[in-house]
Amino acid sequence: MTEAPPVEAPSKPIARVPYLDYGRFAAAALVAMYHYNLQDPEPRRGFLNYGYLGVQFFFLISGFVISRSVKGPSLSTFLKKRFIRLYPSLFFAVLLLGAVKLVLHGYGERSVTPLDIVGNLTGISLTPLARFLHCDNYVIQPIWTLPYEIYFYLLLGIVSQIPNGQRWFMFSWIIFSFFESFRPGTVTSFEHALRCTTMYEVAPYFAGGYLLSVLYDRAAFGISGVFMLILCFTTSVRNSCDLPGYMLDWRAPWIPLPPVAIVPASIVVLFWLFFAWLVYSRKFSRPPTPRVLRLELALGAASYPMYLFHPLFNPVIKRLSSLLHSKYLAMSLCCLFTILLAHLVVNFLERPFQRLLSTWLLGRRQDIRSAEVRAGDSQVRGPV
Repeated sequence: MTEAPPVEAPSKPIARVPYLDYGRFAAAALVAMYHYNLQDPEPRRGFLNYGYLGVQFFFLISGFVISRSVKGPSLSTFLKKRFIRLYPSLFFAVLLLGAVKLVLHGYGERSVTPLDIVGNLTGISLTPLARFLHCDNYVIQPIWTLPYEIYFYLLLGIVSQIPNGQRWFMFSWIIFSFFESFRPGTVTSFEHALRCTTMYEVAPYFAGGYLLSVLYDRAAFGISGVFMLILCFTTSVRNSCDLPGYMLDWRAPWIPLPPVAIVPASIVVLFWLFFAWLVYSRKFSRPPTPRVLRLELALGAASYPMYLFHPLFNPVIKRLSSLLHSKYLAMSLCCLFTILLAHLVVNFLERPFQRLLSTWLLGRRQDIRSAEVRAGDSQVRGPV
């Protein structure tokens, strides 16, 4: 009689970080409102023009949480769990928006083909093979962040199998990114490939999240940690200065900075706010009440589907604005509809699909989100 393969024992749950899901939801809402604001004929004025910082906030949270959750399970189990978290919402978002764009020609910024949908569903569109197979068109534009997330999972999962590998990898990564960001002169093709491979633009966010996780768990770190955190701040500021000019042309009268300095200053403030929030939640915050916890978990679960599904309402903004005579009212309604759609996707599509994938890949049926509630574990799903 054939013996059943052994099932890996669940790893020890990680202490849950209070109120972290609110940050994820805020990041998704910022990105959604930023894209809705761009649908206006003259969108490049106003504070919402800086909503794209929600993507950097996602990377920061991802670096914080994944650095903690990678400890314990084997590399294969870790990657399977990442796949179970990310793929269901992506699958349904690509199917829905792809079907809408195929049926309603001209809906959205660009048209798609059935080959594009297949490429997005299989992940080929996220690889260099997409251009050769003619499926390099993203059905939903926000998934451009997924290659960064997946590559980070792979790198971190591999180096975490080595003693002290996570620490030395993060330190080497941010030092390399720092020097690459400030290195003058033209870039050769080899250097460009090296930059793409090392993801030096997003390294300060992932590495900064890792350093904050060390500070959160240990309540202190040495001079080297402080030095690396300063490098993360400096590198992120330098990289933000290379953003397209239209992102830097607005300045509120109460901000005593030139336009080109607003985005770097905003990123520094973002880092410090997140830093202060984590320290506060560890030292002074009381555990949330059951009602507050349910609200937080619901918003956190809806953040990733909200990030993926919000482009569905982009073409509606202009018509709804003229109908309601208010751009901001139209944007608020579309954001509300996106939250409701994300909530439906989580409860009726994502969770059943996750249970199915968990049974298939992990050998046990498990509601991923319910397991987090029972274990007190707060996981991040990405942009994701």
